[in-house]
Amino acid sequence: MARQLGPLLFLLCLGLNAEAAAQDQFAVATGFGTVVRVFRITASEEISLHQTLILADPSEQVEVDSGGRFVFLANESDTKLNPIYSIDQNHELHLASTFTAPDESWDIAGVGTRLVPDRDSLLVYTASPENLLRVELHEATVNNRLGVRYVGDYLDLTGSPADSPSDGVASSFDSYSLLVSVADSSHAQIFRLDPSGALSLTDQSYSTEVTAFARPSRDGTGRLIAFNQQYGHDLGIGRFTGDGLSTFMIADVIDIPDFDDSINTAMHPSGRWAFVSGSTGVVSVELNDDGEFVRVVGDPAAGGGTSMAISADGRFLLTGAGAGLIRVNADGSLTTLSTGVPGVPSLSDIAWIPPRTLPSLPGDVNVDGEVDAADVVIVINEALPDDEPILPPQNFANADLDGDIDVDQDDLAALIDLLLGL
Repeated sequence: MARQLGPLLFLLCLGLNAEAAAQDQFAVATGFGTVVRVFRITASEEISLHQTLILADPSEQVEVDSGGRFVFLANESDTKLNPIYSIDQNHELHLASTFTAPDESWDIAGVGTRLVPDRDSLLVYTASPENLLRVELHEATVNNRLGVRYVGDYLDLTGSPADSPSDGVASSFDSYSLLVSVADSSHAQIFRLDPSGALSLTDQSYSTEVTAFARPSRDGTGRLIAFNQQYGHDLGIGRFTGDGLSTFMIADVIDIPDFDDSINTAMHPSGRWAFVSGSTGVVSVELNDDGEFVRVVGDPAAGGGTSMAISADGRFLLTGAGAGLIRVNADGSLTTLSTGVPGVPSLSDIAWIPPRTLPSLPGDVNVDGEVDAADVVIVINEALPDDEPILPPQNFANADLDGDIDVDQDDLAALIDLLLGL
């Protein structure tokens, strides 16, 4: 017999969500070497070092999945082993697996690797070891055991305008996952990734005069993209039009008075503000609905550095200058909370760990509002070794009945007990 969400459990879930809103936040960052750090930001707006990992090989790029369950690190060494770490309930990282390019003699170009936001899959650039003469773009899925499987056909970039990728950003806007690829900081190329996993290169390309893309960032929907202008302007804003064809256009290019050496950008999840860091600090810029410049908001905040990232709730900016912490106020102005954590050097990449998705109805793995035999079938498949992609965050949260950030035999036993009323 199917079991539906009762009033007491509904109130419990509401209480858990309210409690989560006031909980500490965490971010993971790489340095220019083998050190990876996890930072804790408390509800009282204090930052501290939560965990330090010493890796065998240097990693400079970090990605976190949308469910806050795992961390991917792009390896910058010759060992070609790229680690994936699980995130436990205390927000500490544990090595779960490693993966290589599909051809193990090739390299994974870490700076070109991005998570697709709504699929928790990786877009991976791989390069031939022979002087990078051949470059391919792959999609890879992560399974329940945090192993990686490459899916679909690769896209050969050799000889294309994007055959030397250096940075990019993925978007789920317009019902597609879209990659803005940065080739050599002189032009950008737009890719499409359709729901079946097929990759294609569009004919859209943007030149240096308009878009010297670097360190692109996106808003919460992926519609608006911010990028710093290395040549001629401090900040650029682009947007996807939503026409179903991955059409991208430049919304505005912005010169900020008395601002020098634009280095990095971040977009507020709402799309209302863009933030750019430089030698004079971090500046907040207000945008209209079309991504066009409205005004510079307030005074610059102290900080900056080679990296910067905004928290999922849009409350904090963490900067690469020694893990400086900045509050984003309700009007978009910035307040410096900390200029850095003692002993922490410059950071090469930063990713906030999203709040873990809470169960909507424990046991309702297919999220249809009921707990029944159909959910048991899914958990059986997840508990067995397979290469199926990891469950989406809400399905995963409902399936992980023992809360150990895994779906296994223990969860299967708990689900059966739940159905039997034990």
